[in-house]
Amino acid sequence: MEQDNRLLLIAGSGRNTGKTTLATSIINNLSANYSITGLKVCTKRTGDERHHGAHEDIPSDSFSIYRETGTDPHKDTAKMMIAGAGKAFFIIADKSKLLETYNAIRKFAINDNTYIVCESGSLRKHVKPGLFLFVQNDHGSKSFEGSPEPGVDVIINTTDNIEIIQTIANRVSIKGESWILLPE
Repeated sequence: MEQDNRLLLIAGSGRNTGKTTLATSIINNLSANYSITGLKVCTKRTGDERHHGAHEDIPSDSFSIYRETGTDPHKDTAKMMIAGAGKAFFIIADKSKLLETYNAIRKFAINDNTYIVCESGSLRKHVKPGLFLFVQNDHGSKSFEGSPEPGVDVIINTTDNIEIIQTIANRVSIKGESWILLPE
């Protein structure tokens, strides 16, 4: 597994748990002082078009990277741009190509001095981030036994308290070359 301390990874227990709200809050808080790139990484699954928009079909052993150029407030990557990200990308990849895809975007599109806020439930199997946040609520579509994800730094339960997202976002910072979570 590769280590990337400039990567902040946000995963969740399903759709509409607050992942993008957390990502955009963090970007909004820090983009005035740091170069931040937003990423949304999805594995290729038939039927997800209704959630991620229509894109060209990719072969199962491939990947596609789309740079966000619009400001459609319904798209997660556009929300990242509106929040202050210098760049944002939407990535669709076969599970077997996630690490290759991440390395490609790091090499060709993301400056080495940039910090990355990434919404992805699958990249964590290939890259160890500087900080890993997991957002869950009772409405999530995924079920987990015990800890929801290995290596999670903070589990954020938004079931009864959506305001917790901003509280956590306010504690996220950067120290040296890595993401950190400030004490309460």
